[in-house]
Amino acid sequence: MTIKSFAVTYGISYRCKCYGQGKPKQYRYSASVTIGKPKISFEKPQYNAVIGGSVYMTCIIGVTYPPVTKVWWTKGYTAINANKDRYEQRYKQSSPTSLKVLYVEQNDGGEYRCYANNTVGEMFATTTVVTGNIPKPPIASKYIYRIKEGTTVSLHCDPQTSTQTITELWWQRHRSGYSYSNLTSDWRYSGGTLTSPNLHFAHRGNYDLANYTCNVANAFGSSRVEIKVELGKPPNVIAVNRSIRPIRGKTVTLTCNIIVGTRMWWKRFDGRHEIDIERDKTSGGATASLTIRNIQAVDDGDYRCYGENEFGSTYDTVRVSSVGSDATFKCSFSESSPSMQSILWRKGTGAGQIVLKHGGKYVIQKTVMSTTLQIKTVTINDADTYTCIAVNKYSEGTDSFSLSVGSPPRINIIQALYIIKAGNNVNISCVVRNVPENYKYTMYWNKGSHRITHYKYNPFLIIKIAKPNDAGNYSCHVENKYGKNTHDSIEIKVLCEYSTGLFANYMTEVIEGSHTILDCSYDSYPEPTKVYWKKDDKIIKLSESSRTKYNGSSVEIPVLVIHDTTQKDSGKRSNNVNNIKPIRQETRSFAENVELCTDGRGIRDNGLYLNVGIVSSSAMENVNPTTVPITGDNEYYNLSEVQSSCIRVEELKQYIEKKQRQEALKNEYKSIPNVAVHPTTHAQTKENMPKNRFKTTFPYDHTRVILESNGGSDYINANYIDGFEKEKCYIACQGPIKHTVADHWKMIWQENVYQIVMLTNLVEGIKIKCEQYWPSGGKQMVLGNLIIRLNVEKERTAYVTREITIEDKKTSKKRKVTQYHFTAWPDHGTPDPLYLVLFHRHVMSDTKAGHSGPLLVHCSAGIGRTGTYIALDALLEEGRTTGFLDIFKYLKKMRYSRMNMIQTANQYVCLHYTLLEAFTMKDTKIRKDKFSEVWMSISTDNRPVNHQRLDEEFKMLNAKKDEQNQTQHNAAMSTTNLAKNRNKDVLPMDDKRVYLVSYGKGRSDYINAVQVPSYTKFVGYITTQLPLPDTKVDFWTMIRDHISSTIVLIINNKKEADLVYSQSEDNVTIGEFNIKISARRVEENDITEATIDDKPRPIVLFQVICKSIPDPAVLCKLADLISTRATMSNDPITVVSSDGAKNCGLFCAFTNAVSSMQIDNNADIFQLVRLLQLRRPEFFTDFEEYKRCYEALHVHLESANVYANF
Repeated sequence: MTIKSFAVTYGISYRCKCYGQGKPKQYRYSASVTIGKPKISFEKPQYNAVIGGSVYMTCIIGVTYPPVTKVWWTKGYTAINANKDRYEQRYKQSSPTSLKVLYVEQNDGGEYRCYANNTVGEMFATTTVVTGNIPKPPIASKYIYRIKEGTTVSLHCDPQTSTQTITELWWQRHRSGYSYSNLTSDWRYSGGTLTSPNLHFAHRGNYDLANYTCNVANAFGSSRVEIKVELGKPPNVIAVNRSIRPIRGKTVTLTCNIIVGTRMWWKRFDGRHEIDIERDKTSGGATASLTIRNIQAVDDGDYRCYGENEFGSTYDTVRVSSVGSDATFKCSFSESSPSMQSILWRKGTGAGQIVLKHGGKYVIQKTVMSTTLQIKTVTINDADTYTCIAVNKYSEGTDSFSLSVGSPPRINIIQALYIIKAGNNVNISCVVRNVPENYKYTMYWNKGSHRITHYKYNPFLIIKIAKPNDAGNYSCHVENKYGKNTHDSIEIKVLCEYSTGLFANYMTEVIEGSHTILDCSYDSYPEPTKVYWKKDDKIIKLSESSRTKYNGSSVEIPVLVIHDTTQKDSGKRSNNVNNIKPIRQETRSFAENVELCTDGRGIRDNGLYLNVGIVSSSAMENVNPTTVPITGDNEYYNLSEVQSSCIRVEELKQYIEKKQRQEALKNEYKSIPNVAVHPTTHAQTKENMPKNRFKTTFPYDHTRVILESNGGSDYINANYIDGFEKEKCYIACQGPIKHTVADHWKMIWQENVYQIVMLTNLVEGIKIKCEQYWPSGGKQMVLGNLIIRLNVEKERTAYVTREITIEDKKTSKKRKVTQYHFTAWPDHGTPDPLYLVLFHRHVMSDTKAGHSGPLLVHCSAGIGRTGTYIALDALLEEGRTTGFLDIFKYLKKMRYSRMNMIQTANQYVCLHYTLLEAFTMKDTKIRKDKFSEVWMSISTDNRPVNHQRLDEEFKMLNAKKDEQNQTQHNAAMSTTNLAKNRNKDVLPMDDKRVYLVSYGKGRSDYINAVQVPSYTKFVGYITTQLPLPDTKVDFWTMIRDHISSTIVLIINNKKEADLVYSQSEDNVTIGEFNIKISARRVEENDITEATIDDKPRPIVLFQVICKSIPDPAVLCKLADLISTRATMSNDPITVVSSDGAKNCGLFCAFTNAVSSMQIDNNADIFQLVRLLQLRRPEFFTDFEEYKRCYEALHVHLESANVYANF
């Protein structure tokens, strides 16, 4: 209905009625027209404007009739004329109007009015602008703090007087791209508030070494000062010349430079002890010198130049080896007749011989029956062959001596004192000097006077899993044919970083009215400085008097005496032993002994509940225990069910193997029930239930993501998850459903998400797992105020990356978000750990330090795969930071924030193997711009082969291949199929083999072939053996069933090609297949191309003949030919070689590496080969194939023809 020439009198309600034919039911629709003055209001009643900045005021004008015809602004009652220099005014029909005041001045404060009128009348709204300045940055007493380990740090911050009152002061810590806000809420920190601005904390680990900011704020903004905290280091001592060879009797000066030192001195080391040198002792300055006058042999040895500052001392060594040793040779003659005519000495051999003359360096003496040669002050240049020659008139007689010049090996130590944590490994070493490569020496180590090792040439001593009794003095000894040397000033101290309390009993039963003694011993280095007790986390005040309730407890006798025990004494007791390191607690109650696991960041209880009860003398058997909570995550478990699973990273493999033998990992997982343990009230309201994909998976109220709403819903099925250190490090959410796509993007925009990890396919089987929430290429999605555009999409074997732009229509702000879509997670299964780790590495390599928003992770329900990935990411950070990881503990931590994270026991087991893969994976990726340089170093490496890079990688490949779970070969080994295999050592695994579908009568579904990935497709290639005469029909059945239109044939001789197609005839029949050759041609590098018409599609075959492995030029040409075919179709490429392994793997790995360089500008040949070996372990059994892959890729990159992706 259209109303023409609408008048005010028509401002009433209208109703439309619709009657169904033959039905009495009426359908009605009502509409009304509201008439009046414009409705107008301000977004805020007051705006704070910073002087010199700008203020943006928004006025909301409601939709009214008649429409608004004019909008204007006033300051007070004075109209504002908008101009670009001072004001910007915007207005669109049926939308807010805004006024932006530029370059705010003091007099810009006051009342502002926004007017709007229509034909009925005008209305206005009022707001106020208050002008002022942000606070001045606070002043720090110093901007770099260099501290000692374990000391208390006080960071100074002095807020400056400001015109506007400072209302807030807080501290932040910035490390590794993350910011940790409001440190004063952390129990480890004190101060840092407006009333007490200085921040105090005890240094406990590397995470305390960071940049700290002291922030102050008022109503107009905030400012800050940045302070850096770093670990102080002992001075750097550098000897000007570490080895000198002075002439005896001369004066020599030893010099060293000392950087950041406050005191310097010299000591002489005689091989066993250090001796203070009083003469020429130097203090202060940047150079220390020592003068030795009239130097003699007794002065030879090591001289140590020490530097010291508040953080310790270090030294460098100068070796003094004075010259002046003489060598004497004697030559004796037998009786000779006639008598000798001449006797002489020569040096050297062959044409380089010289005759030595008496005098100077050489002293030659002769007698009737002998001659001697004395060489004075022997140097290294005197090392040679010396020959004594006696001549008479008939002949001459000779004898030779070989002089080798050297000295006992020198020993320097890298570090004189090692302080290590108990349980860690330590590697100490002596640097052996003055030993030519061809000179042998023997090395051994003593602890005290006891010999503990005997190595030939190894200067290292490794102590694994250090214990307190490993502390002591160690000496390294080395000797050669010139003598021996000893260095015994290496000291090891084993640091029990956390003082360990050990209770005598795990359970104490007491009678009411009696005296109770709780005994606790400790094992601690350094020695503890304090022992105290707590009851329910409150320190117990102790007294020496026996009349008080409690007494006892000292460093010497750490016991607690409780007098006249009553029911009120029930509770948790903890003994605390303090030293200069962090505290470790053993918790003690009357019913249980509980150890609270710490990880170096302070004490953290795990939400456990204790059953505690006092046993009375009258009813000891009938006690009802009282449940007392220990603060934490409010999870309800019995203590007997809680297991410690803290693992050393280097012991993870052994841990998994042991657990798997006993099915312990699955049992550990099942010990936590899959139930909700926190309220989910918001998720289950009537209006929010349709927004949940599953009716049993809801977000907990206390950690849910709350959407900013303007009168709409604030609900989305998503929770914040804490990381290893960072709070709200992740968002775990369900995969969007159709009517939550807009909410999904709203959350991404609101939470400053820059990376999205998607772990499900849109459809798996017949089930829709997730709605496609991003636009297809070339299109855009408009969702409320947000515009979503897909910029770039790149596909890889197991995942797809998408670069997406989000734009806010209101503000015109844009943000780029990257989605990482993992496509290789099987439905109702788990992925191969290698694929998941390589995917995670890609995500991490793209992570930018400046992006502080959380990582968004989702699958379908947002709990199973999502929990596995988040745990992988967080535990990797924990393991690399601390050397330990507690997988079970982090599972509970995730489940505190979102229900049922890691949904199955198999996912929990998969997480363990994926972590093992991640921790053991080497970085073998090479950038495109560095590959030529790397290949040059490989090709010119003249070291023994077993020390070269490629050999080490090849050994790692074999080791990884041995670790693979080799599945069965039942189909290949069956009596029906065994004869179909060329090589009985190269058989397809049952779960990797290619199945034939349309096989004929008398045939089976078996062929010796496997599917392997290309760089962009999970099934990019089919690799198979050269057909046998009886399996030619199976080969062509496979080509038809799997729609392969490209064949690469790598054979040893031309005759072998007849097993695939005919080289002499253009038409040939193989079973039911008629093979027609429509074209043949020979490409460069002896590659034959044949086009086969197999209706309804043509097939192109590329044939290469090579005796061993293809040359790099052949591989490059094949890659170029195949690339064109690959872009034309999505079919798998069939690769054929004699046994389906040799050369097939080489070709696939090489073409995948070329694609990797084209798509990602890098290639990881090692990992590409590993991915192939997951399908067929027999790939790359020959080292030369592996090396050829590197060589061919180098040739391809150097050539001018670089083609598109495969």
